[in-house]
This record gives sequence, structure tokens and C-alpha cells, in this order.
Amino acid sequence: MIALLLFLFISHAGFANGFKLDSLSTKQVWLASQVLPGSGQVINRQYWKVPFFYAGMGSMLYLGLQANDNYHKTINQYDPLFYGSEEKPIFEERWTNYRVQRNIFYANAALFYIASVADALIVNSKGSHSPTTATILSAILPGLGQVYNQKLWKVPVVWGGIASLFYIVDFNQRGYKKFGTAYQQFP
Repeated sequence: MIALLLFLFISHAGFANGFKLDSLSTKQVWLASQVLPGSGQVINRQYWKVPFFYAGMGSMLYLGLQANDNYHKTINQYDPLFYGSEEKPIFEERWTNYRVQRNIFYANAALFYIASVADALIVNSKGSHSPTTATILSAILPGLGQVYNQKLWKVPVVWGGIASLFYIVDFNQRGYKKFGTAYQQFP
């Protein structure tokens, strides 16, 4: 609420001095979008997009909270004194499903938030190339900056590098575990 009031006060004070929202730099649009989701769309005069982002974030948060409530109810419902050991896997499966649902809904809410920031930056550039926008988009999602730069051939290179990094880390971790097991067996 404080951020909204601050934004409105600064905007109102700026309009008195001839300040226009169109004159904001990419960094200012990015900061405004981070502080108040949807403000980038207002700055870019694309008011019709704001309800979609808020509906997406709100619905995903609501569904995530519902799944979280179900998760905690299921955990609290299980009583080892009342239920036998054969029923424990049923409860574990239930609360695991609710936990996974909760995490997916929260991740989708975050994706709507990130999409609102990315949309504000892409639309704000108005056809001109902005290195700042490309950098911020790459930080949000690796490869998105290359899409913005229209260098689509670089996207598989970026994701191939990320996949290679994960493979190397996993390969080294498996080797480390094998070495640890062998070291414990043959001291």
C-alpha cells in the first residue's frame, strides 16, 4: 500500500512539472514493475493487460493457499495411535500430492509476476534495442534475452550449457557417493 501511495505521489508531482510516463527509462519501468505488478502495463498504456496478470497471480495464490490448507489438514488428521501402520502410506501419498500441488500453484503465481515484468520491459522498448532490457530478461529466464535480441540460434546454446552443467554436477555427485561407499567398505 505504501509503495502504491509513493508511486502515485511521485507520478502526481511529476505531472505538475511536465513529467510523462512515456519518458521513463527501462530501469525505472523495471523498478516500478517490481514494486507494483501491473504498473509497467499502466506506464505502457496497456491497461487491458493488468486484470489478466492480477487474475493469474490471484487465482494461483488462492489455489496454492487451498492446497496448503489441505496439506496441513491431512498431516494433522493422521494419528498413529488411531490409524494402523498400513494406512500411513495412504496419508503420506495424500499430503505429498497436496504439497506438490501447493508448490506448483505458487510457482505459477511467480511466473505470472515475472511475465508482467517481462511484458512491461519488452513493450517499453518500443522497437528500439535496449541492452538493459536484454540483460534483465536474461536474468529472469536464461535465453529470453537472446529471444529479445532476435538471436534465436543462441537459445539452444544457452540451454545446452545449462544442461551440461547439471550433467557434470550430477556425474561428479554420483562419483563422490561411489567413492564414499568404497572408502567406508575398505578403510
